Order: sequence, then structure tokens, then C-alpha cells
Amino acid sequence: EWDDGTCARDDDERDDDVTSFGGESAVKATIPQFQSQQQQKSKSEVFLIRIPLEIINKTCQTQIAWNRSCAANIGLLNIETSVVELCKVLQQRIVQVLSHADEAERYFSHFKMMLHSLELLSSALTDDAVLNALMRTVFDKFLLRLKMASPTVLMLRICIELMECMDDDETSTMDCTEVEAVTLQILQHFPQWIPHSIYDETFVLASKLLDVNFMRLSHTDLCCIVHSLLSRYTLQSAVYRQFQQNVIAKIYERIQIANAKKTDNDTNGDVDDDRDLFKLITKLLIFDAAEF
Repeated sequence: EWDDGTCARDDDERDDDVTSFGGESAVKATIPQFQSQQQQKSKSEVFLIRIPLEIINKTCQTQIAWNRSCAANIGLLNIETSVVELCKVLQQRIVQVLSHADEAERYFSHFKMMLHSLELLSSALTDDAVLNALMRTVFDKFLLRLKMASPTVLMLRICIELMECMDDDETSTMDCTEVEAVTLQILQHFPQWIPHSIYDETFVLASKLLDVNFMRLSHTDLCCIVHSLLSRYTLQSAVYRQFQQNVIAKIYERIQIANAKKTDNDTNGDVDDDRDLFKLITKLLIFDAAEF
């Protein structure tokens, strides 16, 4: 499966596949030709799948505009049953593509196109049941992986694309309650692997998870995130600094909300401790940023 710990076949397996065509000279002569054929085939496949999906996307965009301007059931809403079946077909195809790491890597562009069309269809119908089911399936597998080992870059890229569906304010009509519950668990297990990752996608995904869940994080959860950032083994790149700034911004936002609740006398006894702890965490992040 896509979560089997590999994002592609091992180099030894690749070598065995290539050398089966002949000796070393045959390998050198065959690789460029084989790569050219594969590229042409890939372009043809992308072109063939893009045409029907673009037609679907344009139709959905028209339907979304109609939904905003009138309440009548017109367009796709008149054939809702058939459109739901189309959503299920896209869901099944996406799951099939993600079932194996090598296929998921090869058809990643297909996955993105199909996911975008499924998102638009869900928005056009104002029914996100199929899209939610897809996200739950993938996120549950990703969570299972996090409990055992560090995620691969392919897993990170897939989850980033799915998180984009929750970020798209223009088209999204999603009720993400169940999905958000899973993403919270993912974020709680994610920090332990941040120091072990060499991929910028780690911080991109972590930032998106934080955007969705920062108000539900406990003090312990926030401390785990901070400690992962302060680890000397954590990759410190431009994307790392962006995530660090996002953490600081979210902490300050929590402080402001806590202060507002205190001003309105809407406290639950934890506001003062909450504010003090967030100030301490913020100082740690600022000192680390200054040293970096």
C-alpha cells in the first residue's frame, strides 16, 4: 500500500528491472529511450484524463455560481443521484491510485486532478459525504503510519493536497467535524517525527494541521511542537522558519482570545495559566529564531 514505508521502489529493485533487458551496454542504450517513451506515455495519459475532468470542473463552477444566485434545483441538482455516483467513481479511482506507492508516485498528477474535480462536485451538490469518506480513509492510514514510523515524502504530499480541500474557502462547503478530529490526532502524533525528517513538506503539512487545530491543542501538545522545533536535529530551512512564525502567530492568537475571555468574565479557571504558558513558549521560539 501507499503507506508501506516506501515512496518508490528501492534502487536495487530498479537496477534488477533495468538489467533484465541485457548487459551493461544494453542498459546505457536502453535507459534514454525507455525514459522518453515513458514521458510520452505519461503526457498522453494526463491529456486523456484532463479533458473530461476539465469539462466536469467547468460544469461544477457554473453550478456553484447558480447555487449562490438562486435557490431553485437546476443543473446538476436535477441529476443529483447520477452526480453522486460520479463522485463515488472518482473516490474509488483515487483510492486505487493510492493503493501502491509506485503507482501513487507515477500518477500523482492524476490524483491531484481527480481530487480537485471531486472537491468541485461536492461543492456543486453541497454534499461532502464522499469527499469526507475519502479523507477519512487516507488520514486514518496516515495516522496509523505515524504511530509506527516516520512518514515518507509521498505520504506528506498526499496529505497536503487533502488538507488543501479544507483550506479552500471559495468552493468548500465541507462539514469537517469528523475529519478535523482525525487531523487533531495526526497533529498530536506528528511532532515526534519532525526532528527525523529531511523534507520541507513536513513543515508544510504541520502548518496546515496547525491552522485547523490550534484552538483545540492542549498545553502538552503545544510543548511537543515547540520541543520538536528546538531540537538540534530538526531541519532548519526557509520553510521551517515559516512554520515557526506560524506557531508563534497561533500562540499569540490564543493569548488574545484568553485575554478577551478574561475581560468578558468568561473564564473557566484556566485562562491565566494558559496565558502564562503561551508567553513562555513564545519566548522560547523567539530566542531560538534569534540564534538561528
